[in-house]
Amino acid sequence: MKFYILITALLTCFTTNMLSMESKTHAAAAQQTETKVLAAAQAGAGSAADSSSHHAQVALDQQAQQAHQDELKKVRGEYALGQKYFEGTSVAKNFKIAAGHFQVAAEQIIDRGLKAEALNQLGSIYHCGDRYLPQNNAQAIKYFKQALIAAHLIDPTIEIRALFNLGLCYKKRNPLTAQGYFEQALPAFKALSTYLKIQVQHLEAHALLELGIIHYNYNLNEARNYFEKALKAPGITAEIKHHAQHNSDFVYYKLGVDLYNHQDITAAIHHLVIAQQSTTQRIRDGAIKKMAEIRGDYQRLYDFRAVHTACVATNSLVVAESMPAMEHQPVAEKASAARGTKRTEHPVIEVDDDNEDENETGSTKEPAAKRTRKEDEKDVSGKDAKKN
Repeated sequence: MKFYILITALLTCFTTNMLSMESKTHAAAAQQTETKVLAAAQAGAGSAADSSSHHAQVALDQQAQQAHQDELKKVRGEYALGQKYFEGTSVAKNFKIAAGHFQVAAEQIIDRGLKAEALNQLGSIYHCGDRYLPQNNAQAIKYFKQALIAAHLIDPTIEIRALFNLGLCYKKRNPLTAQGYFEQALPAFKALSTYLKIQVQHLEAHALLELGIIHYNYNLNEARNYFEKALKAPGITAEIKHHAQHNSDFVYYKLGVDLYNHQDITAAIHHLVIAQQSTTQRIRDGAIKKMAEIRGDYQRLYDFRAVHTACVATNSLVVAESMPAMEHQPVAEKASAARGTKRTEHPVIEVDDDNEDENETGSTKEPAAKRTRKEDEKDVSGKDAKKN
C-alpha cells in the first residue's frame, strides 16, 4: 500500500512538471509571435513612411524641372524677340527694343550658351548702333569680352565671333590690339570640327583681310601675304574676295613703285606686270603708266622688252633675278632729268574708318564686310577716284 502511494505521488509530480514545462513553452512561443507581429507592424509603418517621402521628393523634382523648363522657354522667347528686332524680320528693325530682350537673355544663368550668344548680340548692337540706339564702342567691347568669357568651353563658334568682333572694335583706335584679336581667332578656326567650321568659315577670310589692311601701313610684303591667304580661304564671300583682290593688286602696284624707286628694275617689273592684270581700272592704268616710265628710263641700258616678256611668261622673279642689277646705275636718273620728267609717289588707299560699324559680324547672320579703304583719295594714276 505504501508502495502504491509512493508511485502515485511520483506520477503526480511528473505530470505536474510536464504541464508546467508545456505551459512555459507555449508562453515563450506566444511571446515570440507577439514580438514578430510587433516588428512586422513597425516595419510596415516605416516602409509606408519611406514610400510617402519618396513620392514627395519625386513630386518636388518634377515641379523644379517644370519650373526650369518654363524659365528656359521664357528666356529663349526673349532671345527670339531680340533677334527679330535686331534683324528686322516680321517687325521693324529697332536696336533699342532688341537690346532690351537680349539683356534679359544675357542675365539668366540657366543656359550658358544662350547667355554668351545674347552678350555677343548686345555687343553687335552697340558696335553698329541705329537711330534708336546710338553707337557706343566702349559698351560693345564690354559685351564682347563678357561673351568671350561666357562662351569659353561652351561654344567655340561664339568665342571666335567675339574675338573677331573685338578686332573690329579696336582696328581704328588701336591696330596692334586689333591684330592680336584677329590672330587669336585664326588658330581657333583650325581647331573646329567640319560642322562648326561651316558656320563661321567666312570670318576666316575676313580676319585675314583685316590683318592685311593693318600690316599695309608698315609691312607691304606681310600685307600681300595676308591678302593672298584671304583669297584662298574657304567660304570667302564675293564681297570679301573683291576687297582682298583689290587690295592685293594695289600692294603689288605699290611694291612695284617702291622697288622702282630703289632701282630694282627687274623686281619692279615683276610686281607691275601682276598689277596690270587687276580688274580695278585705276590700278591697271597706274601700273601701265609706271611701266611706260620704266621703259623710258631703262630701254637705253638694257633690253627692256626681254625682261618684260620673261616676267610675263614666268610670273615670277626667277628670270628677273637673273638680269643685271640696277642699284649702281645713276644713268636712269639722268635720263629722266634730261627729258624733264618727274617721278611722283602715288597716294595709298587708306583704311575706311568711317564705315567700320558696317563691318559687324556678330549676329547669327553676319553681314558681309563693307569697304575697307577710302575711295575719295586720288587714284594711283593721279586722277580723282570714283567709288567702285
